[in-house]
Amino acid sequence: MSTRILSAFNLLKRVGFAVLLLGGGALAQDWETRIQLTFDSSYWGNNNVMLVDDSLNLHVLAVRQDDSLREVNHQVQMQELYYMKYTNWGVPIVNQILIYSILDDEYSDIAAHAAVLDQNDHIHVFFVVEEFLANYLYYMMIDLEGNILIPSFALENPNDVDLVGSVPDAVVSEDGSVWAAFSEGYVGVTETGEQIDIVRNLNPDVDVIRPYLAIGPDSTVWSCFRWNIDFRVVVRRIDVPDSPAIEVSRGADQNGIFIDSLGNKFFVLYNGQLGYCLKITPTEERDSVVFFSDFFMNIGTTLTPAGDDSLVFLHDISYGGTYEFSVVWISHDCEILRGPETYARNGFALDNSGFIAGERGAYWNLGIMGTSPNFQNELCMIHVPGLGEPLEIESAPSASQQFSTVTTFPSPNAGYFFLRLPNDIGAIHSILVFNTLGQLVWETDALWPASSDASIEFPVGISNGVYFLSIRSALATTVSKVVLVR
Repeated sequence: MSTRILSAFNLLKRVGFAVLLLGGGALAQDWETRIQLTFDSSYWGNNNVMLVDDSLNLHVLAVRQDDSLREVNHQVQMQELYYMKYTNWGVPIVNQILIYSILDDEYSDIAAHAAVLDQNDHIHVFFVVEEFLANYLYYMMIDLEGNILIPSFALENPNDVDLVGSVPDAVVSEDGSVWAAFSEGYVGVTETGEQIDIVRNLNPDVDVIRPYLAIGPDSTVWSCFRWNIDFRVVVRRIDVPDSPAIEVSRGADQNGIFIDSLGNKFFVLYNGQLGYCLKITPTEERDSVVFFSDFFMNIGTTLTPAGDDSLVFLHDISYGGTYEFSVVWISHDCEILRGPETYARNGFALDNSGFIAGERGAYWNLGIMGTSPNFQNELCMIHVPGLGEPLEIESAPSASQQFSTVTTFPSPNAGYFFLRLPNDIGAIHSILVFNTLGQLVWETDALWPASSDASIEFPVGISNGVYFLSIRSALATTVSKVVLVR
């Protein structure tokens, strides 16, 4: 695990895991409780939802439609793609921003969408619009506030490649190019949004299903998918057209691919009740580890890096009518580091396109929860403890109490700044200041009332840099960040 992640863990152990703030808001939360993101009684999560992480905040893209009136009077509704921004504990930062919409007349549908963040803090969005006799792949670019940088336009698909039927995937190559795969097709664009080539078929002669993407050494782009005719899992390089398909396994199904810096390829495969990770080296040597042998695996996420030397995989399992989440950590040596660990679903539906492993060690999964019998679903997410996080928190915090944001301003500053304290966290009785190594550098036990602006002045001896404030009251402990530049 990287020094950066370990440092973050050390810091969070000092300031407390029970109520954690990343990016501005605080939430008293236990690990398995759903965090509800939408409350407007619409149908969210049509086909798939996307979750993008910039290490400080979570960016959500989801389709919303309201079919409740159609059941009554057959009124035509709009189907809309929205952008939303939250802190890592679900506190809204940017409310719903409409970035695309179509008339939902039972012949048109936003069938699937994918999103990925590049090195320039731009979010590349791909989405399929399915119409009566054709489907179209659109592309657009937005920033981290939901502002449209490149308006949506249809990508060239002269061969009418089928793009509907599988959950999509998207990746960014080291050279800045962005690639997306949908059902039987794939496409690439440059970092400035220019189409690299036409939409191509992953395997022109055979129907395929569930493509997953991965970036290999030297900016190579690979896709793992299954041939429908004989349940054969294959992998092929897609940034070079007409590259040959390489067989991975027969008689199995795939649920993800990852390629490390040495060119080793890792695959999650399953066959009925057997789930395992397969490693194939550049010299075709194979190694594997079984992580399930007695549960039936359902929908799952792709393999996600967890630090520098491990991978994490989360999926649904079912047995005897019971449905749960399961998560397992796997090393690059194809050994189980931790898990499998199971978490109750409690009505929460997993979405395999909405799972991320944040740079700070938190693992988040986005999905939907049915809230009424009228075809309504709300967006929710759950947190999965990372390798360095405690499996149990010391106290049992409220499962639903959400606190307002503590605002730090100005930042950067020269050592004198203010904290805007909301009313609901109560009076502040102490503030502890930690550096990025998790070391306590200063503390004060002055008393500040709620709903006030507390003035803070750092001692002269504190050097320039990034600091974390552990702000403590009788009701909560929140964490805020400040940048010192004298």
